[in-house]
Amino acid sequence: MTMEKKQASGEGPDRNFGMTDLDDRLCAKGGGYLKRQIANDLAAKASQIEMKMKNGLNREEFQQAKIVHKALVAACDVINRY
Repeated sequence: MTMEKKQASGEGPDRNFGMTDLDDRLCAKGGGYLKRQIANDLAAKASQIEMKMKNGLNREEFQQAKIVHKALVAACDVINRY
């Protein structure tokens, strides 16, 4: 059955179909290694920003760093739940 017929019948896309290239890569052989690599990179960047925040930033820089840090922590959580 073609993708068009599946969609028309309400079955939707294949279970192995990723929404993004990253989905496809994470589902492929070696995806576990990629997941760990991404999680480690995100955690390292979050730690770097946290250190900058602790070492002192002006108010505007601190607010920007806080937003980026929160986004990195959220992204790390998402990749770890994948």
